[in-house]
Amino acid sequence: MLQQSEAVRQAHRLYDLMGDRSEAHAAERARSERDAGDREAARGWEMIRRVIRMRRGPNES
Repeated sequence: MLQQSEAVRQAHRLYDLMGDRSEAHAAERARSERDAGDREAARGWEMIRRVIRMRRGPNES
């Protein structure tokens, strides 16, 4: 299982590399892992996506 500290590190690195596209990328990876039957990896990617979401802040309207 992906530890919270590792998820935070990976999320920050992914965001630094991809910017605002990183959240969608993490969501797609979670979906792909879930479709492949790897629930553990999917949970890790969801954790990374949540960290990115918190870093980005609320959406503007």
